[in-house]
Amino acid sequence: MHPPERIHGTVRIIPGATDSVFGRRQLLRGAAGAAVAGGLALAGCGQRARPTDQSPVVTITFQPHLVGMPAANRSSAIKLVNEGLAQFSSQGGSKGIRVQALPSSGTVGTLASIIAGAGPDVIQDYVYSSFVDHNFVAPLDEYFKQDGIDTSIWSAGQMAVYVREGQTYAVPAFTGTVVYAVNYGVFDLASQSYPSPDWTSDDFVAVCRALTGMVNGKKRWGGMLYQWSNTLGNGARWIFNAFNGAVMNPSGTQSTLSSPGSLAAGRWMFHELYWPQICATISTPNFYTLLPQGLLSMEPIGSWVLLQKVAAYQGLKWDILPFPVFPAGRTTLSNDDFWALNSQSKHPKQAWEVMKWASAGVFWNKFNMKLQLLTPARNDLWDYWVAVVQQVAPPLKGKQLQWFADAAQKGYALAPQYYRYNNQMADTVVGSWLAKLSNQQETSVATAFKNADNQVNAIERQGRTVAGSQAAVVGELSAAAHANGVYSFPAPKQTGLGAPPALAPSLLSTERGGMYTLLGNGSAVWGISDNCAFAGSAGVRSEATYTCRVAGIHNATCPELSQWANVGLMVRQDLSTDAPMLLLGVTGSHGLELVYRVLAGQNCGRQLAAQSGAGIGLIGPSVLSAASTASATISAVKPIWLQLRRHGGTWSAYTSWDGRTYSQAGTPLTVEMAGAWVGLYACANNGQFKNSGTIKAAFDHVQGFAPSTVVQIGRA
Repeated sequence: MHPPERIHGTVRIIPGATDSVFGRRQLLRGAAGAAVAGGLALAGCGQRARPTDQSPVVTITFQPHLVGMPAANRSSAIKLVNEGLAQFSSQGGSKGIRVQALPSSGTVGTLASIIAGAGPDVIQDYVYSSFVDHNFVAPLDEYFKQDGIDTSIWSAGQMAVYVREGQTYAVPAFTGTVVYAVNYGVFDLASQSYPSPDWTSDDFVAVCRALTGMVNGKKRWGGMLYQWSNTLGNGARWIFNAFNGAVMNPSGTQSTLSSPGSLAAGRWMFHELYWPQICATISTPNFYTLLPQGLLSMEPIGSWVLLQKVAAYQGLKWDILPFPVFPAGRTTLSNDDFWALNSQSKHPKQAWEVMKWASAGVFWNKFNMKLQLLTPARNDLWDYWVAVVQQVAPPLKGKQLQWFADAAQKGYALAPQYYRYNNQMADTVVGSWLAKLSNQQETSVATAFKNADNQVNAIERQGRTVAGSQAAVVGELSAAAHANGVYSFPAPKQTGLGAPPALAPSLLSTERGGMYTLLGNGSAVWGISDNCAFAGSAGVRSEATYTCRVAGIHNATCPELSQWANVGLMVRQDLSTDAPMLLLGVTGSHGLELVYRVLAGQNCGRQLAAQSGAGIGLIGPSVLSAASTASATISAVKPIWLQLRRHGGTWSAYTSWDGRTYSQAGTPLTVEMAGAWVGLYACANNGQFKNSGTIKAAFDHVQGFAPSTVVQIGRA
């Protein structure tokens, strides 16, 4: 192993630190720390740098959560990243290319910028499937061949996830492997022998049994299994592979939980660990604090949180062990954080040079180790990482850090897999069966896994249809764009999972003075599946303004829950439950917000446009005409005008108290929708309560569209 090298300009990572090049005291005190939520914000989102010369500029997005240092040092991190990028040409990159960092607002923000045609040339993210599913990233195999790159320089377990239909679409940003931290003090107190590095799955169960018990009135867990989430989906791939099973087929189009190997894995988890309650999971309250308290004997930890754990484990007798040897061999889990090329990049060759330098090169890998102790993408740099970590954190000297490297170098650290078409929905279905097994509402692993397979496979079959219809819509948009930017479409197809929404004209009635009363039986418009009443019309133009005034909100079933009801103005790609959409909504007493879904089947983003304390959405005296039949059944809000303005793919939201002077709500958003619907919506928005209720909402001053088609989106 070689001692860490200094990088010019990097000695200021922790200002004021004196006892090492990285300021180890400050790191152990605070870096240990949490992810940075601001980030490497170096330019406006979607804005390209404007150079004074003619050199091509390659834009690159960094995920800010990877910068593991205290918030006070974020400005230093930003400066240091710029310094690192400035080394691109001198450290082996191509001359004549300038690199400009863009801020990251998370996966949704990056996807939105790509849809708007202003995305980065080089993408760094950690939700790989969202990009490849929508053809936003370009295949890399020709570049590998052109430059003679042997992909075995990266971890095989991670690279396998980036391959689809014989093409490779990404390379690792880093390889974050997971090992076990073992609190030997717990073993000593229980007079138990320590497990050895060649321990097996049976040994793991034995440790869990022996060390589970009560300590000073609190439960001590013998061990813990780790997944990315509370589901048996992509984050648990390693468990199933460990028993010669699999979560899904290689293409991600079929669930394979009921295969013999997967059933063996499921029975091991539930029969041996979960049902006897001798093994914690990420659902266990405060699981990340248990090991330092002596309430957990062994905890899975990722290499990306190693410094945080060092700080938490101070004073403990602990060390590192690999994951056990299972019937199919040793497996563990890894991240899938990646670099990829934007398929829309105007500088693909130059972007490849930057990405190659970052992932396959040495300089940027070492730079990241020193800046944020990030593990390397390259297999041959793990010894260097060990040396850096042990210099920064002396308590790690003598710890078995080599097991982090072993999992990456030997390819048994497995990155998550993703269902091909509707990953979030499919993963939720599998998670629901996990919950039933965990609570023993279902006591047969075989039955639960078979039902999960059937439901996921039905979802994926529907996904093919949805994907095809989305491609057709994109083609229609391209053709319509030649007609002076005015879209003239027939009524959009009702696509999506399950039965198409039923036309329900009875949900809408008209009152004197042009007022509409909309009944909403849906629970929420959020997540990946909407549930609301909608009254609108088809044919959204590329330049348009849509307006309505919200005059009343009332929960007819549960009046006391009227404050949660959510109503307003919505545009959506189609009438399927998971369609791209954007809404400007007001609630009875919980403020005004913008909610948006940039791609079908993806989670929503949210902007709080104004707090309820600003006077928006407060239920007050009736403002409805006494002659209106709605006045007796709809509690009035202080009337507020809502307005959505479209300019191409960009939507801006506005509100007004008088219908004349409008103020912008939130920031403009990019949600590209061809042939979309625009209309009024209403839902209960109170999923945390047992009963959603039926909402009655009053609207008037509707301009720019006619609420002529009324549907229930999702099941009431």
